Amino acid sequence: MSKTINREESIELFRRLMRPESDFRVLRLLGEAKLGKSHLVTKIFPSIARQDYRVPCAVLDLKSSAQTTSDILHTACSLLGSDLAFSGYYEAYQGWVGRPQLQLSGLQAILSVVRIQSSGEPSRGEKAAHHLTARFVEDLRCQTGTLVLLLFDSVDSANEATKDWLMDTFLVQLSTLSHVRVVVAGRAVPEASGSYAAMCHSYQLLPIDDEEAYVTYCHEVDLQLAEQSIRDFARACDYRPGMFVDFVVPKFARRGSLSV
Repeated sequence: MSKTINREESIELFRRLMRPESDFRVLRLLGEAKLGKSHLVTKIFPSIARQDYRVPCAVLDLKSSAQTTSDILHTACSLLGSDLAFSGYYEAYQGWVGRPQLQLSGLQAILSVVRIQSSGEPSRGEKAAHHLTARFVEDLRCQTGTLVLLLFDSVDSANEATKDWLMDTFLVQLSTLSHVRVVVAGRAVPEASGSYAAMCHSYQLLPIDDEEAYVTYCHEVDLQLAEQSIRDFARACDYRPGMFVDFVVPKFARRGSLSV
């Protein structure tokens, strides 16, 4: 498993999440930049899930605000597809995109948008999102033989429509499935909806000011630095592990010894 700096508490929370009898199903991981959220969500947690629990998992990076709901669901199906079947979702997707669309003139299209907005009627995209989400969740509902893990990184970078869909639609439906676990991470993550708030646990990552943790870490990765220099660099990095690993470690690691 990749090394990191003093993540015992967050890793223990993740292990609690992965227990079949866990008292929560969604872990909200919060923290400012360079505290190690992405390293945990994209490296550490998936490694634990696969090695220790033999659980299929999908890491879904929401950094691109251009992603659509179907983009995210397609990626999830692709990453989970070697272990799980999503025939219902793919059938629904093909049926939806294959629907003939009414060709409107420019003025008609504008009037159509105004009518939808003024009436509060869902747009075609919103209808598709709800329909495809329901099919994806239904496919998961039918596959109860093992836990399934979905990890969402950089939630704060997603567009508002995607955030609303994730927190108010997708997670609401997923939280009804006792065999599904979810991690959502970002500098800021919307609060859980009232209907599944009891299923969530929030954890705030903070800078690690224990200099001994940095010294121990550097010894583990065989860094060519004196202890006092390690302490100085940790302070200069404002005790942010991600900044320390990104900017200090590569400069002083012995060739071939680093695994972060």
